[in-house]
Amino acid sequence: MRSLFFRIVLWFWAAVVVLALTFTLTFTGTILATDSGVLRDRRARNAAATLLAARAAATLYQHSGRAALEDLAASGGAALRPFYLFDSTMMEVRGQTPPAAARALAQRALAEREPDVCLNDDQWTGCRVAEPHGPPMTLVIRFPKRPFLKLLLSPGEWTVLLPALVLVAGLVCYWLARYLTEPITRLRWLTGSLADGDLHVRVEDLSQFQHSEELQGLASDFNRMAQRIQTLLDQQSQFLWDISHELRTPLTRIALAAGLTRQRLSGPVPEEFARIDRELERVNDLIGRVLTMARLESGAALDHTEVVDLPPLIDEVARDAALEADACGVTIRVRTDRVGEPARVTGTRELLRIAVENVVRNALRHSPHRSVVTLDMERQARTAAVIIRDQGPGVGEADLPRLFDPFFRTADASAQHPDGTGLGLAMTRRIVERHGGTVAAGKNDGGGLVITVTLPLLS
Repeated sequence: MRSLFFRIVLWFWAAVVVLALTFTLTFTGTILATDSGVLRDRRARNAAATLLAARAAATLYQHSGRAALEDLAASGGAALRPFYLFDSTMMEVRGQTPPAAARALAQRALAEREPDVCLNDDQWTGCRVAEPHGPPMTLVIRFPKRPFLKLLLSPGEWTVLLPALVLVAGLVCYWLARYLTEPITRLRWLTGSLADGDLHVRVEDLSQFQHSEELQGLASDFNRMAQRIQTLLDQQSQFLWDISHELRTPLTRIALAAGLTRQRLSGPVPEEFARIDRELERVNDLIGRVLTMARLESGAALDHTEVVDLPPLIDEVARDAALEADACGVTIRVRTDRVGEPARVTGTRELLRIAVENVVRNALRHSPHRSVVTLDMERQARTAAVIIRDQGPGVGEADLPRLFDPFFRTADASAQHPDGTGLGLAMTRRIVERHGGTVAAGKNDGGGLVITVTLPLLS
């Protein structure tokens, strides 16, 4: 269990239980220590009472005989405790059969040398007396054992009370843990929103952290961090925007100069001019992609949104890429049975078209001759997934997570297609994330690469 909230609850709960047990054991130990003194006093009182009773019983027996003792036992009723009177030969003078514990205690008392001796065990008290004109006699009386610790409640009441105490302690600990971790949970949610690209999240109300100086300082630091990150990214986007615009001007001049030079030539146009045109087009396309990335990062690209139906968009991308596919000897196949299902999303249609088109063009670029690129759409309850599969060489497991990083290209892609920019899939990810979706890459079952673009459907 790695949740901080539940760990705090369990630790508080365990602390309450340990404190309760410690208090109970300490209280019980105090009572036991007190009861040991009470036990000594009680035994002393029992011994004194037994000694007086022994002297009286011995005198009565010597003067009046056994019949007087029988009358005493019969007339005493329930108020008179059971007793046994032994003579010097350890015979019970009333003819009773005493318990073994009573006889053993009488033997011990009779063996003592002092004239008047009282001994105790857990239940019996025995005293030996020696009358001046008679043999020594021993009286053993049973005193009931009284419990020193008494339950204040009955077992049934304890059965109800203990679970109730544990439940109340758990509820109090739960509330305390929630009170302590709720600000942390709020900060975690804000941090997650910041990590997902929402640069405008802030802790609006710092008063909810006022019970802790540390948490209040952490919230203030989060606001400063978020503001700093937003400022840096805005500056970076502005820098990319400015430098891209600045590069467009010399590129335009170079293109005009090349065109004028080509017109002034009277003979055949050298092949270098075609190379210049291709490189200018490549650089111009790269600048356009960088500008689009900058707009996506700043959020300005989604200022105007509309309802976009995905099936017609997929058909349009497939038709536009058909010419390039024919040139490569590749077939584009669209799953018309699923594309016909309604699937509407909210966003910018042109950006969504670019996102899907970048994946399709990437698949065409890396697909071998006479292979198939498949566009499929799977509609679920709240999302629609556009799946593009190719039959190319694929990508290694280590490179799959980095496919959508800007300017990243695998070693094989750089060697086979040196004119690539490494911004197509990165742009796709930015567009999809700005529309609240996700994009993932994996290996195709038949070999090649499969890229899944998932978008939330319009409710």
